[in-house]
Amino acid sequence: MQFKPRKYRYKGADPDKEQKNFWILILVGIAISAAIMYFF
Repeated sequence: MQFKPRKYRYKGADPDKEQKNFWILILVGIAISAAIMYFF
């Protein structure tokens, strides 16, 4: 499996949309972590 480091500059992609998705992923991750800490 070959992994190339991806820089956050996309050709032909909407940077605002990409950043929004990135922040949504972060918020979901934090919410899941908080739920796990709270319930266990």
